[in-house]
Amino acid sequence: MFYTAKEEEKNHPSRILRNFALTPFTLVGDAVLLPLVIIATPVILLNGPIGVPISN
Repeated sequence: MFYTAKEEEKNHPSRILRNFALTPFTLVGDAVLLPLVIIATPVILLNGPIGVPISN
């Protein structure tokens, strides 16, 4: 458990406004990056780690 000398407001107006403003950017980033990760993961797994040659 952590203790602080100063009590912090849970619902500070500036924090709520900042989160409200950043939410659309976060949703767009998730919508763009998630398909890329889904597509890239099998490609990376099939080709082996980057920079490590596969030897027989």
